[in-house]
Formats: sequence, C-alpha cells, structure tokens
Amino acid sequence: MPEDFASDKVSRKTRQKEQLETVLDSNRSFRSAQEIFARLRTDGVQIGLTTVYSQLKALEAQGVVEVSRSLTGEATYRKCQIDSHHHHIICRSCGVSVEFTVDAFEAAANEIAREKGFSMISHTVEISGLCQGCSSK
Repeated sequence: MPEDFASDKVSRKTRQKEQLETVLDSNRSFRSAQEIFARLRTDGVQIGLTTVYSQLKALEAQGVVEVSRSLTGEATYRKCQIDSHHHHIICRSCGVSVEFTVDAFEAAANEIAREKGFSMISHTVEISGLCQGCSSK
C-alpha cells in the first residue's frame, strides 16, 4: 500500500477516531494503548487493538497526542494540552502528568548544543516523582 494512501486512510475523521479522542480527553494521565483499548471496549466501542495503535500513531504525527515511556519502557499516550513545545512531570504512582515550559531550560539546551557543535536540536524532558495526592498517602 503506498505510504500516502495509508496516511490518508488513518487521518480521516471517523467515529472510532472521535471516540478515541473522547477517551483521551477524559484523562490527564499517560495510558498505554491496551488501557485505551480496554476503556473503549468498556464504553461499547467496536474497535480493534490494531486500529487503536494506528490511530494513536496518526494522532501523534498530527501533534494531537504525545508519547511517553513508562518506567517499564512501554509507550504511553495522552492528548496534548499545550500546543507549543513543552515538557512533562509525571507521577510514578498514579500516572498524572502536568505539562510545563521553562524558558531558561530551553536557552540552556540551545547553548549546550551550540557549544558542542550541534544544530537543529530537539529534546524531550520528562521528570518523574510523586504528585501531591500520592505523596500524602
């Protein structure tokens, strides 16, 4: 199948894709494709796991969904709350994620890259810890 046909097929707005986005809208935590799939099935959505993965990949390519790696290395997904470049702090216990930006960090990353002779850099910062709710338990 030609690549442009495949990407067009995945980017179409379908009822399943809308339902997937509704599930993503309902939670601030990063969740695995299997968790998202289970929620969709619980909600009565007739969808296959392969379709969930392909739709998540398409939403990631469109910048709608962010991907993070769990402590076990599993890809987890969540809908972006900030349209511009940002980072995350993620609770190791409940999985809640908060987006943040720090201009000083961005400047430092660019300065380090320049000093080391790099250009066109990109970076991802994920900080993990315990959120206030989990810390007080």
